Amino acid sequence: MANRTQTVLKPTEEEEMGLLKKDRDLSEHYNKREELADKILMYLRNGFWVIVAGIVIYYSNFFHHLFKDPNINEFFYQISMAGYTIIVSLMVFTTFIMPRIAGTHDIEEYNPKLVPVGAVVGFISVISLIIAIWPVWGWWSLLIFISIWKGFFGLSVFLPAGDFGNACFMLINAGTVLSFYIIEHEGYLH
Repeated sequence: MANRTQTVLKPTEEEEMGLLKKDRDLSEHYNKREELADKILMYLRNGFWVIVAGIVIYYSNFFHHLFKDPNINEFFYQISMAGYTIIVSLMVFTTFIMPRIAGTHDIEEYNPKLVPVGAVVGFISVISLIIAIWPVWGWWSLLIFISIWKGFFGLSVFLPAGDFGNACFMLINAGTVLSFYIIEHEGYLH
């Protein structure tokens, strides 16, 4: 049996660097494509929830019943509205006032206790609101709340950053709350 030895060709540094560069270029290309796909999915997902929230608000005339329906549990309604007033006040403070007073946009740098306070108040407000609207819609209350809540947070994706976007967010949500003035029916889901 003859001893066959194969010569192993070692790539030169230039060839090796060229291969590595091609691999890096391909991975950057795929990363950009993945980022674009993620961004498109984010817009589609949030757009879906904003549309669903709009349909639910129109179909149920949610705010008409929230403000005028005699079946609303008044005690829990008052708790939820007080909590939402605190949350909106915190949002206005951290968005518009705090950056001008403290010169920072980081709420944890300014006062780290505001985040847990907002979280606890938000949790209590959500539970209170669901209990308050339960006599009107029953089990539908959970689906109505979740769809409006997802639409509320999904809306910010479509707005510009900065003070102008924050002001638009506040104005759109205020307009949504006042939508019961222009919706001509009392809701079809009660």
